Amino acid sequence: IALVLKSLIDDKNVNLNFKELQNTILSFPYKYNDKQSKLCKLHKKFYLKKTVGGNASIHWNLIRLLPLMIGHLISSENKAWQLLLLLKDIVELSFAPTISTDMVAYLKMQIETHHKMFIDVFPNVNMKVKHHYITHYPQLIIQFGPLIQFWCMRFEAKHAFIKRTVSKSKNFKNPLKFVADKHCKLMFFHLGNPDFFNTSNLIAIKSKLNHCTSIDAVTLQLLQEVQYCTVYQSCSAVTVIGIKYERGLVVILPMEMKPLHFGLVVDIWLMKNSIYFECNLQKSEYNDHRRCYELVSTNEIKIVSLHKLGDPHPLPVYSIQGNRYVVQKHAVLPLMVF
Repeated sequence: IALVLKSLIDDKNVNLNFKELQNTILSFPYKYNDKQSKLCKLHKKFYLKKTVGGNASIHWNLIRLLPLMIGHLISSENKAWQLLLLLKDIVELSFAPTISTDMVAYLKMQIETHHKMFIDVFPNVNMKVKHHYITHYPQLIIQFGPLIQFWCMRFEAKHAFIKRTVSKSKNFKNPLKFVADKHCKLMFFHLGNPDFFNTSNLIAIKSKLNHCTSIDAVTLQLLQEVQYCTVYQSCSAVTVIGIKYERGLVVILPMEMKPLHFGLVVDIWLMKNSIYFECNLQKSEYNDHRRCYELVSTNEIKIVSLHKLGDPHPLPVYSIQGNRYVVQKHAVLPLMVF
C-alpha cells in the first residue's frame, strides 16, 4: 500500500499530495465496524518505512476503502492504481467464506497478474517472501477449503490482550506469571457465563410491539405472508452471534446470478423465533474503477429471513460525490434459490 501511495503522490498526472491524502484518509466518514479499524495517523515519511502503519485489520480496511477515498482523482490507466485494485481482488477472494473452483482459478490468475505488474511498476523493489506464499493460496484452498477458516487473526486478538495488560499494569516483576494469572481469571469469567457457548444468543435493541393497524399496508401484507398476527414485534437493532444488524445498513439478498442484490434495512421484525428484515430493494451496478457496487434505490419492499441472506455480514452505505456505494469485505458466492 505504501509503495502505491508514494507512486501516486509522485505522479504528475495525479492531483494528489501528501497533505491531501492524509486529510482524505483521516476525515473519511467511516461507518459501522469500519470505524473500529480506521487509520489514525499517516506519517509523512511512511514510504521510508515501506508501511502506512497500523495492524492487519487497519490495512484490510484501508485496501477496501481507498478506492472510495481517492478513486475519483486517478485515471483507470494508472499502473500503480491497477496494482492496488488487483491486491483488493486477491484479498476479497482469499477471505471468502465460500468459494467455487471458478473463483479459485480467477484468484490464481489475479495473483500471477499482480506479481508481473508489481515487477513492472516497481522494478527496483525486491518482492517479499509473502508474495511467494500467496502463490500457494489457490492450491491450499482446493486442498483445505476457504482459508478464512484457518486464519490467525484470533491469535492476534489474544496477543493484544496480553500487550494491553502488560502496558497498563506497569508490572515488570515476573511478567509472564502475572499475564498468565490475568488470562486465567479472564477465562474463568467467560466460562462462568451460562450464555458463553450459546450460539443462538440474540440481543434486541429498542424492541417494541406494533398493532397491525399502525403498520403500513404493503409491509403488513408481506408480514402476514410469513405469520398472521394482530401484533408484531420490531426493533431498531439486533445482535446475533456477535453480528449486529441495524436500520440503515445493507444486506446481501438471496440471488441467482450477479450483480448482487442488496436490501437497505428499513426495519427488523421478530417472528416465529426468527429474525426478518424489511428491506428496500437496491439496484446495483459494479463499479470496476472503485471495485465496489453503486446502489440505486427502488420502491420495492421485501421481507427476508436472516437465514436466507446471501451473506450474513451487513455492510454500510457510503455517499461519495452524490452516489451511494457499498464495499464488500469478501467475495460472495452466488446462492442458487429454488
